[in-house]
Amino acid sequence: MMERLRDESGTQDPVAAEVARLVRLASDVDLTHGMERRIRARLHEQPQRHRGPIFVRYAIVALVLATSTAAGAWIVRAAKRHFAASPIVTPDEP
Repeated sequence: MMERLRDESGTQDPVAAEVARLVRLASDVDLTHGMERRIRARLHEQPQRHRGPIFVRYAIVALVLATSTAAGAWIVRAAKRHFAASPIVTPDEP
């Protein structure tokens, strides 16, 4: 028959014995109503993310847009040069 984890203190496995000891310790803690309320309120808080100044985000977006536009223009110019240098060969018409 299976025992509850907190009752397995006499086990041969040292890890299971330590876990059983920790479970017993956690169950023995008696929180006052105020402590429990503060803990629950803290657990339900939304974490505040530090986003930094807004202009930094706008500068990054502008940099990405400018870079991608320049890269696209460079690709189009390179493609035009490549295809202009090698004309399309068509079969002779009779």
